[in-house]
Amino acid sequence: MTKLRVLRSEFLVDNPDDATIDYLIRGVLGLSTAAFLGELNSELTSIDENKLRAAHKRLSLGESVQYITGSTEFFGRKFEVDSRVLIPRQETAELVEFVLKQNKKFDSILDVGTGSGILAVTLAKEFPESKVKAVDISRDALDVAKKNAELNNANVDFVESDLLEEVTGTFDLIVSNPPYIADDDPEVEPSVDQNEPHLALYAGSDGLDIYRRLIPQTKHFLSDDGIIVFEIGYKQALAVSELIKESFPNSEPQIIKDFYGKDRFIAYGN
Repeated sequence: MTKLRVLRSEFLVDNPDDATIDYLIRGVLGLSTAAFLGELNSELTSIDENKLRAAHKRLSLGESVQYITGSTEFFGRKFEVDSRVLIPRQETAELVEFVLKQNKKFDSILDVGTGSGILAVTLAKEFPESKVKAVDISRDALDVAKKNAELNNANVDFVESDLLEEVTGTFDLIVSNPPYIADDDPEVEPSVDQNEPHLALYAGSDGLDIYRRLIPQTKHFLSDDGIIVFEIGYKQALAVSELIKESFPNSEPQIIKDFYGKDRFIAYGN
């Protein structure tokens, strides 16, 4: 029988990313970080070794470790993910951090295009007194999001809707990480294009199709002192700012850079 540390070393030859390999092993075997460290010198059963080798082969073929294990971590919480939803990126956590820094009370929060539900669930946990609603056009995505709300004991109202068509009421905070990649963007990694849902990735020839539809709609759903925060492509700040000013002529859009110094979010209000 093979010891876990030996198999881990073998995997690292093909993929020297320690964090990815460790996450793969922990996810497949259902181990916490502490339990994983304690099991490194243990001998694997043939069943577990075969499961790990099969998972490593999928990783070698370009599939993401999150899809293989069926889970990811976001803002210190565990979320289930599969091919029905995008894999959450850690940059999106910076959107949550920006909202928290506003030091405001939000009675009502809306997440547009919720996908796996990471923003809606996280905001519901960070603002437990707020009423949180999340919408998505994909029923499959909503099924995943509802499961994540249950997993994290978060109170979120989910609505199947094409952007804001089925939404009622006004909101103190509207957030969205919509599709914003241009259809023929050469920077998209093949593993992303081949594995993640195109409905949640691509938005027309310039990546702005969703913003063109969504920004004018938000006029009717934002409370008087409310704010809106979008994630954007790092080259889209100027174009999205112009779209905002068309619908909100008195607004001064705030562009927020991510950890890497790239334009990543834009905030505006009435």
